[in-house]
Amino acid sequence: PTYALAFAALVLAGMFDTLVATTRNSIMQLVAPAEMRGRVIGNHGLVVRGLPPLAQAQSGFLAGLVGGPWAIVAAAATRHGKP
Repeated sequence: PTYALAFAALVLAGMFDTLVATTRNSIMQLVAPAEMRGRVIGNHGLVVRGLPPLAQAQSGFLAGLVGGPWAIVAAAATRHGKP
């Protein structure tokens, strides 16, 4: 029963993430001036797809130093209060 609940929660989270991403992309394309639209979308792509692997490498390095549980605590502490 825990697996089914976790799976359903992940499906819902994925659906809502898709809705938010679609809305965010639409708003950026509508608001950005035509001459800057490519740069704005390119920068957004870098932030969304380029930086998370860097954070994962940092978490892996920290897990090697202090262990997995403490690395998770440190990662959660650095995200506290940020959207």
